[in-house]
Formats: sequence, C-alpha cells, structure tokens
Amino acid sequence: YKSMKYQEDIEKDINFFLNLTILKGSSTSWCILNLLLMNNIKNYDENYIAFFNKFGVLIQLIDDICDLKSDLENNCNTYLTKIYRSGGDIEKNINKTINFLDYLMDELNNINILPDKFDKEESIVALRFFFHFVIIYGVCKNKMYYSEEFLINIQNESPVNFEHINEGRSKKLPLMDKIYTYCYDYDLNELNKSNNKIHTN
Repeated sequence: YKSMKYQEDIEKDINFFLNLTILKGSSTSWCILNLLLMNNIKNYDENYIAFFNKFGVLIQLIDDICDLKSDLENNCNTYLTKIYRSGGDIEKNINKTINFLDYLMDELNNINILPDKFDKEESIVALRFFFHFVIIYGVCKNKMYYSEEFLINIQNESPVNFEHINEGRSKKLPLMDKIYTYCYDYDLNELNKSNNKIHTN
C-alpha cells in the first residue's frame, strides 16, 4: 500500500524510485521465498537468499518495462517513467536490465539453487530465454517511446521478432498464455548453441 502511495508522489527524484523498485522487488521475492520454504528461510545459505532478492528486483524492472505506457497515462511513477519524464535514456535502462538478467543467469549457474530433478543447463537456457522474451515483449508493446534505431538493434539481437510478438498480441489470450505459446515454439537446443544472450552495451 505504501509503495502505491509513493508512486503518486511526483516530487520524489529518480533515485527514490530506483530504491523503491529494489524494495518492492526484494520484498516480493522474500514473501515468495518464505512460502516456498515453508518459513524455514533461516536454514538456507545466504547466497540463496541474496539471489532471490536480486531476482525479485529483476522481475520488478521488467514489470515496469511492460507497463510503461499505462504507467505514464495513469501518472503512476516508477523508476522508468521518471527517467522518461526527465528526458533520460530509457533505452540504456533496457540494456542494463538485459545485462542484469544475463548476470543473474550466470550467477544461477554457479550456485546450487535448482532442485536436483531439473536439468540445470536446460533450465537456465529456458529461464534466460523466457525473461529476454518478456523484456522484448514490453519494448514492442511500448515501442512508441523508443527510437527506430534502438528498435532495429534490439530486434536484430533478439531471439524473437516483433512480427511474431504483434501476431500474438492480437490474440485474445492472457499475457502469460501468449508468452508460454511463444516460448513453446522455440527449440531449447538451438537457443543453447548461442547461449541465448542479447549482447548490449
């Protein structure tokens, strides 16, 4: 509730909303982690908890990318809308979010978090692709706020294309259903060959 009230405060600066994004993301992941671990979170390694805190921040950043247009229209202040309204470089923020995702997937490869029943390498490839896709989906959904050069570059470096996304967006399906449908169309073995990274500056 407090975060929603803060998001209505136009006087707060960009750093305030960056910190709010971190707080919201880590709080969400903390709640989910407690549920998953049945309140036994103290029994787990600090690296495990730290990873999920950062992962929650990533999800919040991606959520703001997807909601950019609606947040601007509804005067809902986020880190991304504050950058946009102040004339900052939101394209650079997209690149940073993608790089943050890649950093977390590399970190996931180096710590023992995934249950034994999951193939670690395949799971990381799938997760990397899924969240890359959602970022690209958010950019495509709000492409009126990005330069043509940026849109061309990010599409060229992406494992999916805007035409495919636009085709799916026209279907009357919930967002997650659309995304799962897209992901199902891609061969994880092919994605794994290229490590499925979008290289950005």
